[in-house]
Amino acid sequence: MADPSFEHALHRLFQESPNLPDAPLFAARIEAKLEREWTMRRLLIGAGGAAAGVLVTWQVMGSSVVTRIMGAVELPTDALARQNDVLRVSAGVLQQLPYSGEVVWLVGGLVLLAAGFLATRAADQF
Repeated sequence: MADPSFEHALHRLFQESPNLPDAPLFAARIEAKLEREWTMRRLLIGAGGAAAGVLVTWQVMGSSVVTRIMGAVELPTDALARQNDVLRVSAGVLQQLPYSGEVVWLVGGLVLLAAGFLATRAADQF
């Protein structure tokens, strides 16, 4: 049979950790090492993102994507330019609104922002 006083002493030793004289120094060294590693990770992730951005920009500018986008934008723009009368009537109606152009642009931007939030929320749900 085990001695109850020994069991009690052993239990007490595991319950109370001894005070080490270099505990604050040890904790400070560990915290500094962890912070240094996180800083290095942040720098590497940022450098990788910047390099990827430069590479993507270089690829897009080197390909014919920009000219295709410009060609895709010109066709609807030309169609709108041919319908000058409709645009003039619409512009007259918009100018008669009691709101300034800045308010209209602000509301449009807020609607786009809300649509972006809605899309990210929907993507989060699925």
